[in-house]
Formats: sequence, C-alpha cells, structure tokens
Amino acid sequence: MKEFKIRFMNDKEFEALSLVNPRYQNTKDDLGFADMITNKIFVRRTGISFVDQFVTGHEISEILAKNSTHQDEFNIRHKKVFKEIIAPYVLPVL
Repeated sequence: MKEFKIRFMNDKEFEALSLVNPRYQNTKDDLGFADMITNKIFVRRTGISFVDQFVTGHEISEILAKNSTHQDEFNIRHKKVFKEIIAPYVLPVL
C-alpha cells in the first residue's frame, strides 16, 4: 500500500502553504489537497468534525487513486466544490 502523511492545519498555516511553495499556489481556498509528488495530504481544520472527516477521507481516496480529474498541472489533487458550492448552504444551518 502507498505510504503518505497527513497534516492538519489551521487557516493561517494552510493559507501560508500557497505563499511558500509555488506548486501550492492554487490551493489557498481549498479545504484540503493531496500532493502526488511528496505523498502528503494537507487538511484545513474547520472545527466541524464531520466536515474535517469528510475532507480527510476524500483526500486519502485521491492520493490512493491511480487517476483523478482533480489533478492540476503541479500534480496537486484538489477541488473547490465543497467550499464554493456546498459550504455556503450547509454551514449556516449548523
């Protein structure tokens, strides 16, 4: 099985990734992403347990998958669907 590391970060730490690593420039607004080169997963802590668990599970699935439609030109797998589409409707209800 493929070995990978998961790192959970607060907003400030997560957003800083896009400033210190040019490969992460498209991830600032994501809730999580998988770096296919370093085999690392980064998850932004939301403080909402089921959201954090969902994002973590999704990123694990992505890093283990052979192919993905969510992979960008830097070999980073991410998408903004949850934050841009689902979160505005789900989070205000909580």
